[in-house]
Amino acid sequence: MESLNSNYKLVKDLAEQVTDKVQGVFLWVYLVIRSLREGLTNGDSLADLHRRIEALPANLESFFKHILVSVDRFYHKRMCRIFQVAMCSPKPVELIIYPLLDDDLDHNADIHVPSAKFTGSEIRDRLKRARRRLNGRYKGLLEVHINKSMAEVASHRVKFLHRTVRDFFCTKEMKNFFEAQDDVFNPYFSTFKAYVRLIQSFNFSIQDMANQGLMQSFLRDSFYFARNVKPDLNHSPVDQLDELDHTLELVTSQLECGVSWYRLCYNDEYGVPSCKTFLEFAVQTGLRQYINNKLRGGRLDIETKSRLLYCALIGPTNQLGYLAVDESTRS
Repeated sequence: MESLNSNYKLVKDLAEQVTDKVQGVFLWVYLVIRSLREGLTNGDSLADLHRRIEALPANLESFFKHILVSVDRFYHKRMCRIFQVAMCSPKPVELIIYPLLDDDLDHNADIHVPSAKFTGSEIRDRLKRARRRLNGRYKGLLEVHINKSMAEVASHRVKFLHRTVRDFFCTKEMKNFFEAQDDVFNPYFSTFKAYVRLIQSFNFSIQDMANQGLMQSFLRDSFYFARNVKPDLNHSPVDQLDELDHTLELVTSQLECGVSWYRLCYNDEYGVPSCKTFLEFAVQTGLRQYINNKLRGGRLDIETKSRLLYCALIGPTNQLGYLAVDESTRS
């Protein structure tokens, strides 16, 4: 009985210790409880659990630093890249993109046409491994959310544990930390390349090519990243956009269909048909680097230039979600 009373007192003291440190911050409670669960999984004694709490910082920013320090140094470069990708997107990125980013780091991969398309089992396996990696390597600061109403490949999205995590990573101190770990990484360029590889690797159906289909979703997301690449000697999306154009031609030829949602660029109110080519659509989606490159080439005929001019006069479309939103306008 004395042992039972002693344990009860230790548990009561543990609860009071958490309550004293929380100071009304619910996220801190969540993180502490998660640490305690890890301790219980490891077989920690009550005294060990007390020491766990004592070792944890009392404010969130210090807590986040504590979590980062606990990540194996072997993963630091990958961690910095993954967090930067999550930070630069205005909405959660598909989980399937993250293993493609890993491939880029492992092999310094350039865009290439894969030898075979992903099968359903390969997609499920990649999603499973990617989820395990996120949970294991990055200490739960990124979470996977699933929307079962969407196609499997797009249903798993990656979000920060809480908005305060994103705020913490946006501080000058953390930006300097990321740059010190990898000063050549461009999250927009690498994520765009990953989307191109996904589009090349996915086995699309006729339904996927329809308005609101998977192709529209992938292109909308990929163009956002392409538009926000700041070009330098190492990072320019022009070649990758050409590769994407070629991939779309192959897919539409094999399925004997068009990219039906080009018509969303503008209507035929003035008797001019909607976009029919990748280049016209690039104008509508604000891919200025790409258009400038093509115009400098001097290989476009008068009719093509006239259509491009009309697209430019109409202005960027807002009908495809955040595709036409500049990163510089984000709050």
